[in-house]
Amino acid sequence: MDCAKVTPAPELSYQQGRGFSPSRDGLDTGSFAPSVRSAEQGKTDGTSIESRGNYLHLVDSEKMVELHVPAEVALSRWQVVRPLLAEGLTLVLVGLAFGFFVQKGRAYEPKVMQDQMLLRDFTMMKMFLSACAAAQFCFSILDYFDVHGFRKYRLANQAARNSRGVLAVAIGSGLLGVSMTISGACPTTLYSQVGSGVNGSFQVLLGSVLGTLLFTLAEPFMAKRFFAIFQLKWKGIDGDIIKLPSYVLAPAFAAGMLGFCFVLDHFAPSSHGYENAPIGAKFSIVQTKSWHPMIAGSFIGLLQLPSYIFAGQLLGSSVAFVSLLSPFGALVARVFPMFKATEAALFDFPSKDSILSMLFILAMATGSTISAVLGGTLGVAGGYFGPGIAPAGEAVAASAAVVNAVPLVVPGLGPWGATILGGALSLFGSRVAKGCTVGHGLSGFALLSTIACVAIPSIFVGGIVSAQVLRVWVRN
Repeated sequence: MDCAKVTPAPELSYQQGRGFSPSRDGLDTGSFAPSVRSAEQGKTDGTSIESRGNYLHLVDSEKMVELHVPAEVALSRWQVVRPLLAEGLTLVLVGLAFGFFVQKGRAYEPKVMQDQMLLRDFTMMKMFLSACAAAQFCFSILDYFDVHGFRKYRLANQAARNSRGVLAVAIGSGLLGVSMTISGACPTTLYSQVGSGVNGSFQVLLGSVLGTLLFTLAEPFMAKRFFAIFQLKWKGIDGDIIKLPSYVLAPAFAAGMLGFCFVLDHFAPSSHGYENAPIGAKFSIVQTKSWHPMIAGSFIGLLQLPSYIFAGQLLGSSVAFVSLLSPFGALVARVFPMFKATEAALFDFPSKDSILSMLFILAMATGSTISAVLGGTLGVAGGYFGPGIAPAGEAVAASAAVVNAVPLVVPGLGPWGATILGGALSLFGSRVAKGCTVGHGLSGFALLSTIACVAIPSIFVGGIVSAQVLRVWVRN
């Protein structure tokens, strides 16, 4: 079993594969609560349960999960349901806000993303770096006060990310960058594109599903020969490289990124920050067409605080596809035992993980729809299938700065081929790298993970290089 063991809290430990979250009620009641209740009734349902002093030791060899549960805890139905309801409500609210802020920042637009890779528009970079900076401020607070065992959670998260070697992370992240150039989308902005009515977003979504399926089939072979190449011995910048605590280093990194954003905005100001609200708007802040990307990004980063405190997890998006496609992974694993250790097979369906993932991504899309409707920009952003519609009450010519199709089109593929290919590369690359722009950036890099410092530059290098190659190819 080559999954790294993580220990988020003294009374709870389990192995990587189902994710990890700190316990707020003495145990994680998500997946093993039914097994504990069955043990009390003399039934184990295939789960190994034995008493170890004041704890019940539970091991599920098929799911590669183990827990140490306080034996004196009596699990009623309400004790099982209450954490799920609390986490679900938190993730719905966080998802709504996340989608709303992404839509206001305009980084979800395919043209904006491609222009970033062409080095014409730095909206995406400003939004990304300001979000990371805000997240680092949040994490420094959580680390200083050790909220819900955050220090152990941070170390566990860094260790889990290091299960991928440098080569896998660099190549996977580079593929993600290439996909962002081709399709103008990434796993995070895709949900906002769907919610905002961007044409071509459903084709990218279809490609993302295909990319996840392809990764599930390829994962057993890559795990043996590829994933562990050049693993870093340093898991975190704090402690391993710089001998300073995280709550000291994180604010310093955050200040540096914010300073860079201000300098970048001075020399390359965003052309669509603070656009006016529709005529007659009563709530001008939420009904503006767009916010400055640094404002929107900062609000996104602050969402890490409620996500961790109330839902016990950090933000991420690409793993949602793995969770939602877990029935396929489980089916393949039953037929071919070699697939039992794949990501998709390790998620039960329906389970807490898959349900919460679905709630989060649906909330993100809904939040973007709300923002677009309030701002009068629903369907305005163009995509691979042509320009968007003109905003209500405006002529097409007057909205030329808003209504745009993508500037880069892959020759010979056509809209369907480019969007599906881009979506497939996006999710395949994200899962190879074990994280996307949010997982490695907003969470991993903000946690000072060393492997995230490989992933983020690789994303931008892959995107920028492919954009320049495609620009020259199209010109010729």
